Amino acid sequence: MGLILTRGARVFGSLVCAVVGLAAMAWIWRDLARTDAESVGIVWWNWIGVAQPAPEGAVLGSSLTELTLLILVMAQNPVVWRSSAASGYLAAVGAIVIALRLPGLWSVGADWTPGAPEELRTWALVTVWGEVLLAAALLIVVAAGRRPVDPGHGSGGPHPRPLLPADRPPSVPAPGAATAAALSLGALAALSAGWELYWMRELDDQLYQRLFTGEHTLPTLLAPPSAWVGWATAGLALTAAVAAWIRTGFARPLGMAVALLVIVNGVADVSRYDELGVLERFGELTTRDRLTVLTSFAEVLTGLLVIAVLARRGIAAVPPPAPVPAGPSPGHLPGAAPGGYGTFPGGGPPAPAAPPRPAAPPPPAAPPEAGR
Repeated sequence: MGLILTRGARVFGSLVCAVVGLAAMAWIWRDLARTDAESVGIVWWNWIGVAQPAPEGAVLGSSLTELTLLILVMAQNPVVWRSSAASGYLAAVGAIVIALRLPGLWSVGADWTPGAPEELRTWALVTVWGEVLLAAALLIVVAAGRRPVDPGHGSGGPHPRPLLPADRPPSVPAPGAATAAALSLGALAALSAGWELYWMRELDDQLYQRLFTGEHTLPTLLAPPSAWVGWATAGLALTAAVAAWIRTGFARPLGMAVALLVIVNGVADVSRYDELGVLERFGELTTRDRLTVLTSFAEVLTGLLVIAVLARRGIAAVPPPAPVPAGPSPGHLPGAAPGGYGTFPGGGPPAPAAPPRPAAPPPPAAPPEAGR
């Protein structure tokens, strides 16, 4: 029998998503408020890695992570409360929040972080620590806050209770969709890990270590290191690919969440190449640079493909409880009228019927009269 998320776990997951979303909105609003209408694009350029000085020397706190998390949690209300995929979706949110926020535990307070007021660092540390702890608690609640499907739903009787979508076991992708999603997510994992291995070999060890830890390479206060994001994306995509291949109950929400992460990063890369004029000089690029640009486009298209195939209606991994017909009771033979032959009180056969009484003999004939 499948497992569904309890109401208490859904409430906690909804609250965690609300906190993460509000924190992301607060940081984005804080940075936008410190730029005028003409320089608002500076926030976006710094998010995608095109370093531009903020107005009046202000330190930007938000990053592309805030936008990613905001988009991810905006869909939580209909999914958490109305879908059987609530457990998988909340688990995906928790995993992605930890993956993107974990580097901030050491980068925000480091000496090499861009000069920021102490108060701003404190709020950034509160954001990072709070979201990491909430995400870890969310994963624990999702794992422990599941229960079997209520067998009373959908049962027969004079007053059957309907089986709501949120009360059904999580659906799994259809065989064709699962195969397409697994191959696409596996390709995304291979692309991300492959490029990280290439740069690990090509770059100086100390430089790549800085790209992984964020030392002197972070464009904003809350931005995660680029190499860390690459390896985290590869791990998440590989996990989602395996889940889709074996068609687990959380394959669909996890795969779509990872695809969203890949799409946002891919769009940011394409936007950066366009701003730097790389796309205009595509024909003049080296083979490596061409492959780098094409990888970003491939990530966006593949992510959209994953969402398209996994967004289709799944099939039930565990069939819902079959309605119990309100027909013959135990011990009642089919086709027999109530109370007639076939009704076995107590489950036993009926007592044998008494034999029919023999018919009475006919009266003797009258004796013949004399003289006749």
